[in-house]
Amino acid sequence: MKNKTKYLVAILLMLVSFLLIGATNVNATTTAEVNNYSDLTDKMSDNVTDVVKLTSDITLREDSKTTFSLEMSKTLDFNGFTLTVPEHYKLYLIYYNTLDLKFINSNSSKRAKLNLLTDTGYTPIYNEIKKAEYTVNFEMDGIDVEYIKDFDSFWQTAGDYRFNNVVFRNLKVTGFYEMVDTRAYKSVKFSNVTKESKNTTSKTYLIQSSTLTVDEVLDADSIIEYHDREGTKIANRTATLDTINAYWGPITVKKKEVQTLTATTEAELINAVNQINNSKDTIIKLGADIKLTKFLGFNVLGNVTLDLAGNTLDVSEHNLTFYYGYKDENNYNFRSNLTIKDSGNGNSGKIVGVGFNGRVRLSTLDMTEELKNLPKTYGFTIDGGTYAVTGTNSWDEYIFDVLSDSEPMEQNITINVNVKKGVFEVGKVDGEIFYFPSSDETNMKANFNFETLMVKGLGVKLGSNILAEKRINEVIPNDTKLYYTTDTNQVIELEDKATLVRNVRTSTNAIYPQYIKLAKETGLSVNNVTLPNVTFGYTVVPEATINITNIGAAELKITNVTVSDTDKFEINISSQPTIGIGATNTDFKIKAKTGLSAGTYTPTITVTDENGKTYTATVTLKVEQKQLTGLGISGLDSTWVYGTTKTPTATGVDDLGADGYEIIYSKKDSSGNYANIGNKLPILVGEYKATLSVKNPNYTASEASVDFKITPITTPVEVKSYDDTFTYNGSEHTKNAYDVLWANNTSPRTDNKLPNGDKVTAVITGKVRDVKDTALENNTIEKITIVNAEGVDVTDCYSGIVKAAGKLTVNPITTPIVVKADSDTKVYNGTELTKNTYTNTDHVLLPGDMLEVTITGSQKFVGSSNNTVSNVKVMRNGEDITSNYTMGTHVNGVLEVTSAEQPLAIADQYVRVNGSILLSYLEQSVTGNEGNIDFNIKSGTALTYDSVNEEFVAGATEGDVVLTVTAAKMDLGGDGTPEWKETTKDFTIHVVNKTDVNISGLSNNETFTYDGNPKMPTGTISVNAGTVNVSDLEVKYQGTGTTSYNSATAPTNVGTYTVTYKVADSNSDYTGTFSVAFTIKKAQLEKVTLVEDTFEYTGDEIVPQDSNFDLNKMNFSGDIKATNVGNYSITVSLKDKDNYEWKDGSNGDLTINWSITQATPNYTVPTGLTSVKGKILADVVLPTGFTWNAPATVLTVGTNTYKATYTPVDTTNYKTITDIDIEVDVKNTFNVITSVPGGNGTITPSKIDVIEGSKVKITFTPNTG
Repeated sequence: MKNKTKYLVAILLMLVSFLLIGATNVNATTTAEVNNYSDLTDKMSDNVTDVVKLTSDITLREDSKTTFSLEMSKTLDFNGFTLTVPEHYKLYLIYYNTLDLKFINSNSSKRAKLNLLTDTGYTPIYNEIKKAEYTVNFEMDGIDVEYIKDFDSFWQTAGDYRFNNVVFRNLKVTGFYEMVDTRAYKSVKFSNVTKESKNTTSKTYLIQSSTLTVDEVLDADSIIEYHDREGTKIANRTATLDTINAYWGPITVKKKEVQTLTATTEAELINAVNQINNSKDTIIKLGADIKLTKFLGFNVLGNVTLDLAGNTLDVSEHNLTFYYGYKDENNYNFRSNLTIKDSGNGNSGKIVGVGFNGRVRLSTLDMTEELKNLPKTYGFTIDGGTYAVTGTNSWDEYIFDVLSDSEPMEQNITINVNVKKGVFEVGKVDGEIFYFPSSDETNMKANFNFETLMVKGLGVKLGSNILAEKRINEVIPNDTKLYYTTDTNQVIELEDKATLVRNVRTSTNAIYPQYIKLAKETGLSVNNVTLPNVTFGYTVVPEATINITNIGAAELKITNVTVSDTDKFEINISSQPTIGIGATNTDFKIKAKTGLSAGTYTPTITVTDENGKTYTATVTLKVEQKQLTGLGISGLDSTWVYGTTKTPTATGVDDLGADGYEIIYSKKDSSGNYANIGNKLPILVGEYKATLSVKNPNYTASEASVDFKITPITTPVEVKSYDDTFTYNGSEHTKNAYDVLWANNTSPRTDNKLPNGDKVTAVITGKVRDVKDTALENNTIEKITIVNAEGVDVTDCYSGIVKAAGKLTVNPITTPIVVKADSDTKVYNGTELTKNTYTNTDHVLLPGDMLEVTITGSQKFVGSSNNTVSNVKVMRNGEDITSNYTMGTHVNGVLEVTSAEQPLAIADQYVRVNGSILLSYLEQSVTGNEGNIDFNIKSGTALTYDSVNEEFVAGATEGDVVLTVTAAKMDLGGDGTPEWKETTKDFTIHVVNKTDVNISGLSNNETFTYDGNPKMPTGTISVNAGTVNVSDLEVKYQGTGTTSYNSATAPTNVGTYTVTYKVADSNSDYTGTFSVAFTIKKAQLEKVTLVEDTFEYTGDEIVPQDSNFDLNKMNFSGDIKATNVGNYSITVSLKDKDNYEWKDGSNGDLTINWSITQATPNYTVPTGLTSVKGKILADVVLPTGFTWNAPATVLTVGTNTYKATYTPVDTTNYKTITDIDIEVDVKNTFNVITSVPGGNGTITPSKIDVIEGSKVKITFTPNTG
């Protein structure tokens, strides 16, 4: 009575709730229909309307942006229409609350479209979520998207906040390089989606992410199909999305193909199991009872279903083990699901075992550590059937062993267990349905949902360990009741659903049947229905029984059974039967109507019970395509030459209608594969296949195809570039003209067109600058292109193309360059005389060209020789370009050395009366002699020469005697001309009645370098002690040889000198002299050079930076600064040539050459140039200064690169730039043909040569009526 009372209270509560809901309509949905952008904006931005439904195509504002300010959840129903975002503006979606936004298409017969014409440089849809706390979800289902560009991301966000979930279903996106920006979402899913490029082949992605994997964005029953060079491929589920691009074809997310396999024997079952793979979902259906005689490992990859179909699978001798998610390193899916179901009646399908070594086990295989750590989500569903273990020994107490092996316990697994319905029987006391490992042994997570079941056995419970630790309300739905039996055969309803699963078990009293039962308070279960397959045009309509089972706790009445798509399906009867507890009703049948097109249909059956509760099931019907025979293609030979007209005709297609077929052509590529090129008969050379394609979806046929080959024209096509001659001027020269010759005819073709109208264009790349560039066939032809009248490149359709390059000649400048070496002379000094300077003809060298000359000449001894000019070269940036100039007869200079006086020097001497002075002493006192010396008395009688003793002897009388010392001439060169002349020097020997003192202490013949300071021999003068004070000595510096100097002060300048220390004549007691020679030589300076001698024109004044210049010692003149392009020179001279010379011993003026060369002008390469196929380059206008290299080139469709030249205004100071690559976007043209069949109205006339990308407005006015 207690339970009946509770049941009646529940019914009353339901009725009260129903009445309240009906009265207040709290769940009503507000829908607004719109047909213009103003209403659309208003309804999308209000806080009242739930669904905004289009009733016509709408274009958003064309004068400003359109903004939807979203404050509540909205569904925008395209209803089969097109929403267009115009060219110059975007659609702004601003989110001011937590909400869900959905774009859907409720019209199943028309495709809906979001057309994005925006060309602002930014993505056409702007999303902004205003606050971080707003949770915004977006879903798009059934709307195709088309964008005019292959750039940008379709769905992205501005600001810092992301969408929570983004879902795309049942749509195609054309354009964009990716569908979703990686910064736009927290999670994203794709289902039945195609992504492809809009304009040309280019890389395009679902999402260009290096971290997001396929597995993370797809459901387990979906795959990604894409194309690369090798053909069509299925993406690995662990592949990152940036590795999958649609360059070679679209990316398609689609449901896996489902393979249904039937097994009636153990061998057939094993064979079916071996066909499980990751690219298909698999249903294995038992066709008979099967007993396993050997172990069976059953891989679960993707969605795998084992349908018992009313049969028994006996595993009592060997385990049936399901291995989740992984087969090998190339075949795994970590979102796999296993379903064991029974499509038979009343759980008649069974799996029976004994328990240990004879049960159902769920496990995994071992894998790499990297894969072990990846997250895995597995599903296990039981949907009907009976599962029993009959053993009573140890380890026989449970039916399913779930992931208790060591391999799964090492992996990162979440398993979702769902028991929809089923009967479970355990023979051993204290048994259970599921054995799980302990939470102490694994980090596995498990979720449970038990809906309707019965488990029979003594002391039986639902499961152990992880499951046992759950509470009942965590594993069963709120509307499910749990009953269990007791020792006294009572059936008790569990009141406290917070009870742990381990604490809910049956009695162990074997007198009464013991069980745990889960049942809905009230409820039905409706099985899915599969109708028999039929073929299009069927005459016998398929039908099948609908099984409706009462899974509740009381009998229940059916009030209505309906099916969706009533235009295609019908229910056989209209009845309201009552179904007893646990009973199944089979009164209702589902039946297809006649005339259904080929395809798979999945209508929904809806069953309504007496309480107004509805239950649904899916009906599946596949209408197969009708097979056609006798298809073929005529009119195509196996081979023909380019230009031959062919007309293919399809045969055997009468049943298909004019639009029911087409001939598709494919071209063989280098790898031997055929690539689809469309339905237009190819005209270009290649190997092709014509395939008759059936477009009518109700028919299919074996392939009808014809292979054919188009071969090239072999007639010679010769392109001959012109000859030309230039005089060297420092610039590059080109000649871009050419002739086209056909079939060895010497007459050029008019307009370079071949007899069939194809036009030949050539890119002439020959260019010369220097004489040495002159060569045969140097006016090179880089490329020859032949296009037909439609602008299509047909170059490969000619095999006899010949390049005949002309000759470009550069002649040298005819004004001769004459180099004249400078001459020089000097008096012999024992060193080589050289002179390496020269002059040359002015105004011949071009700016930047530098003359290099070798001057070789040297004269050491007396005489003269040539200062020879040799190795005259002209250099430009280190390159020898002498051949660009004409050299005249160069003039040598003369180097002359004359005889030198010997710089004899001897101080006056003193001799005491009756004394003598040795000849050897006098010889030692002479300096500056090079030859032998001799002494002769010139005047005076106070001395006589004693030849025996070789001395001059003084008499008793004082007096002065003048002697002459003579140095003999020296012919060092051996040519009879002395380098040193015979030289004489007079000096006086004073005969005095005084004592001669010895003066000494200075170094003789020292050499000093000029530094502007006085120079004197080193040492300390000393005199015999007790005679004369040093300070009383007279000092005299005198020049010798050609040096003129006579002073008591030490000399400073370069020369040869003696210094004499002498006892003054006024000293009455002593006499004596002491002389030494010394030399001051020239100081040497580094020659002045320039740090850089070549500069590029800047427009500003340029001052070369020097090295080694000393303003105190040198003068400069000439071109020390300049602005314009040219050759310049600076002259550097020594201020004091007597005391300074250059490091090489010369002291002549230095001429330093430098130059300013042409600069590269600033210019901007033109962009955005467009034209139309068939025009020539000359028709494309370039900015000032630019000219096309080959203006007669015929333009071909596509974005192509052509060569141009830029000539600056100031050609003196700036280079002319050749061979600049400039892109031109050449548009195709199309004919828009209009007509009105039957003449039932008027229409805008056809338009010819409409340029690609432009809009054509067509107006059709029907006749009245």
